[in-house]
Amino acid sequence: MLKGSWLRRVGAAVAVGCVLAGLVGGSAATASVAAAPATPWAWGYNGSGQLGNGTSTSYSAMPLQVSGLGGVTAIAAGASHSLAVKSDGTAWGWGFNFYGQLGNGTSGNGTNSATPVQVTGLSGATAIAGGYAHSLAVKFDGTAWGWGLNSSGQLGNGTNTSSSTPLQVSGVTGVTAIAAGYAHSLAAKSDGTAWGWGLNNNGQLGNGTNASSTTPVQASGLSGVTAVATQAEANHSLAVKSDGTVWAWGLNNYGQLGNGTTSGSTPNPTAVQVSGLSGVTAIAAGASHSLALKTDGTVWAWGYNATGQLGNGTMTNSSIPVQVSGLSEVTAIAAGSSHSLAVKSDGTAWAWGYNAWGQLGNGTTANSSTPVKVSGLSGITAIAAGSSHSVALTLTGAPAAVLPAMANGAYGGYTTVTYVQNVGSAPAHVAIQYVDTAGTSVGVGDTTAALAVNAVWTVRQDNGHSFATGGAGSAIISSDQPVVAFVNEFAANNASDATSYTAIKTTSAGTAGTLYAPAIASGAYGGYTTGIGLVNAGTSVTDVTIRYRDVTGAILKTQILSAVPAGAYRAVYSGDSGQPTDARLVAGFAGTATISASAGGKLAAIVNEVGPGGQFSSYDAVPSGNAQLAAPVALNGGYGGYFTGMGVQNTTGTPGVVTVTYYDTAGAATVKTFQIAANGYLGIYQGYATEGPPPSDQGYTATISSTVAVAAIVNEVAPDTGGARQSTSYNTFPAGFPTVHLPLLENAGSDGWSTGLGVMNTGITATTVTLTYYDAVTGATVGTHQTQTMQPKAFWGPYQPAAGLPPGTRATAVLTTSSGGQVAVIANESNPAWFMSYDGQ
Repeated sequence: MLKGSWLRRVGAAVAVGCVLAGLVGGSAATASVAAAPATPWAWGYNGSGQLGNGTSTSYSAMPLQVSGLGGVTAIAAGASHSLAVKSDGTAWGWGFNFYGQLGNGTSGNGTNSATPVQVTGLSGATAIAGGYAHSLAVKFDGTAWGWGLNSSGQLGNGTNTSSSTPLQVSGVTGVTAIAAGYAHSLAAKSDGTAWGWGLNNNGQLGNGTNASSTTPVQASGLSGVTAVATQAEANHSLAVKSDGTVWAWGLNNYGQLGNGTTSGSTPNPTAVQVSGLSGVTAIAAGASHSLALKTDGTVWAWGYNATGQLGNGTMTNSSIPVQVSGLSEVTAIAAGSSHSLAVKSDGTAWAWGYNAWGQLGNGTTANSSTPVKVSGLSGITAIAAGSSHSVALTLTGAPAAVLPAMANGAYGGYTTVTYVQNVGSAPAHVAIQYVDTAGTSVGVGDTTAALAVNAVWTVRQDNGHSFATGGAGSAIISSDQPVVAFVNEFAANNASDATSYTAIKTTSAGTAGTLYAPAIASGAYGGYTTGIGLVNAGTSVTDVTIRYRDVTGAILKTQILSAVPAGAYRAVYSGDSGQPTDARLVAGFAGTATISASAGGKLAAIVNEVGPGGQFSSYDAVPSGNAQLAAPVALNGGYGGYFTGMGVQNTTGTPGVVTVTYYDTAGAATVKTFQIAANGYLGIYQGYATEGPPPSDQGYTATISSTVAVAAIVNEVAPDTGGARQSTSYNTFPAGFPTVHLPLLENAGSDGWSTGLGVMNTGITATTVTLTYYDAVTGATVGTHQTQTMQPKAFWGPYQPAAGLPPGTRATAVLTTSSGGQVAVIANESNPAWFMSYDGQ
């Protein structure tokens, strides 16, 4: 790739829980013991900060993580505010606060909060609900509490005085469920009765009158009630009974009571049975529509349908329940003013109805009369809906890594396999979500509920959970524990070399507005051509500009990918395959690429290279250049004929001097110096006497020092044995790490692979390095740990079967250093047909 002679030489809200999660609604909640803590996300309208991400940007059509709030067990959404309960029993709120509905002792202009604030003086909370301008909570002792606007007595404390801190609702105990409406509140008690307080002009309290009440009154004629529901803009109420029937009362101008009638402005102050429904386990109320979830996992809807909120493919109102199209295995539902939400047993969320503010979460603002998948989330356990925003909880936590290029038999048969190692302190919930070129989540995704510490999860992308056969895209790994990961990619029928790349962290160390690709080719060096797999890792549409430069730094081509949706994947082939995103660089081009997003955008990308003999290698595009880089492995005929070459990119507009220093196993140095043009490119081949170290059957490390910031990768090629030709690539490191994790090591494992490591002491003093192996499934220690004392910059190459891993074993590994030590590590995987590398993390 980098030198012609080199190539010739090598030849080539509700508490989260499986039962009670089904009772989630936009402003209804069921009390329960705390379940597994989860991470909150929000999308839709954000003019008051109700998405909780620290901004009041008008809206987001993609889920955003709520800032600084973890360990959440229950969520709710009011009209323009959001609420959560944490596992410690505290309650939190964010968004609109003019009436004190956040409960932190403030109200009025200027008191909105775009990040969570703690509700004052409330402890032991188990459930929460949000109304138009008030909020409710249930405590573990069965008491109910309210705060916010109280003009109609919706706080239930016997007054009409608003409060910016919680006040106990009078006269109700044993509360098991609550709901908050436009100006009224509901509760279900452990004795099966339903109670209401606040505004009653439409009979929404259900006690047979239209008289408002500042204290709770019992809903008439109901027993066996297990849950209640209303919504922040609703004036009707719902209840589900233990026999699976649904009952409704209040306003019925659009048939939202579901009994086959519409009564206009005439109130219905006592409960009527919803027609034709049985086996119901959960209910939700929108502003003028209603939802129910049945035991068979289907969802049913009735009432107003002007924007498709009933989800049956029409925009026709219905006064009786109609089945929501295409949904099964649903575990939770919620309703906003004019949109609806559901969670399926596979942890995905689905939405339908009004979408002007992106409240459906699918990256668009187009309404939908049938369910569409919420993008960017997996492992969802609970969901809630406000007037024009949505909130969800995910057990799998925040996105941990991006996998820019994934395939299921794509491009003539290429398929990927992902390896995820739990490097945390507890079993991990991990999910992989797949995204296509439109930024739309596809497939059901993959999840694992309890990945043991130090164990690895192996996921094939041809398992039916990702893209359709022949499809390609990107993926997002989410986890509630720290993880590291890499991806293997195999050619059709395993007919030629395979490749690996390291998962890209979602932090600034991985994703960025500008990325650098130090080695790009189009038919260069006898037929090597690269392809870039990139993903928009931001939350909004972006243009992507790719500038291709030659060795002199001159721009030979500028390519623009316009309006790439958030989360979307793009494949950019350097040659001409007939696809519209092909770069079509001139034959023989060898140089670099700089990949940039529009202002504020973020990208992640990898580069694949295929050679004329089937060689296949990959590396990660990097977010910045550095004046000092470490290469753990550099070879000049090592280990029976392996050679490396370096691709170096000047990331600045200033010419510079690059010094490469090679170190042998004892730390002895060989120094070579090169000039690099502004924005230019260097190809440095270790097999040349003028560019590399002395020939050796052992390995070297190398430092790349420069007077300007540079990015660099290393390409390694195997000796030509007359069979499949093999190559691999890996990134260089700005610094080492005191601890390094390796998701897969093998000693003639089930696939025939064996692993060798390249370890470099990047520190300035000697360090003792310990390599410990862990069973791939259980995370228990296995084999014999290896220890090596390494001089500064020295190389260590533990290779199986001589490095302590039992024959036939697949394992993970962790390298640790003695106090103050740091190392950089790459792992090579090989068998007679394949040669791959990934970075230690």
